[in-house]
Amino acid sequence: MEEEDKALDLPADPKAGGSKKMLIIIVIVSLLLLISLVAGGAFFLLKGKKKSVSEEGAVIEQAEQSEVTEKKKVALYLTLKPPFVIKAKSSGRQRYLQLEISLVTRDEKKLDQLKENIPQLRNAIVVAMGQQALEDLLQPEGREGLQQSLLADLQALMEEEHGDQLIEQVLFTTFIMQ
Repeated sequence: MEEEDKALDLPADPKAGGSKKMLIIIVIVSLLLLISLVAGGAFFLLKGKKKSVSEEGAVIEQAEQSEVTEKKKVALYLTLKPPFVIKAKSSGRQRYLQLEISLVTRDEKKLDQLKENIPQLRNAIVVAMGQQALEDLLQPEGREGLQQSLLADLQALMEEEHGDQLIEQVLFTTFIMQ
């Protein structure tokens, strides 16, 4: 029987042939696993850098597009405390308006400059509010007009003081009429 095994090139020990097959299977499975791990890693790493073609045919990476949106800075708010309490012009009895205002900017340096000028800003707001009629402020258009008027006044004041408007938006965070 050994002569037949030698002629067929079969191993003399049947267990030795089985272990070679098992070793080959383990190596193949290991290689497949390694290839799938590399492919999966490459997929996740390159997933954020999809390419899109613009109308001109130029290739733009989406990563560059996301950088453009990141350049827009986060809004910074300066809430003017305490709230403003102003005697409003009214045809009838004496009326009051309580108003809390926040100023919006997008630069830390501008925010610091605004903080240095709080007394001037508060004064400009009080002067502007003293000219408002209560009947106008009862309507949404009147409040929006007041917001735009305050924004223009405060931007002009900061332009005069610092050479830059500093303020992007005026927000009413509390608006109570009594």
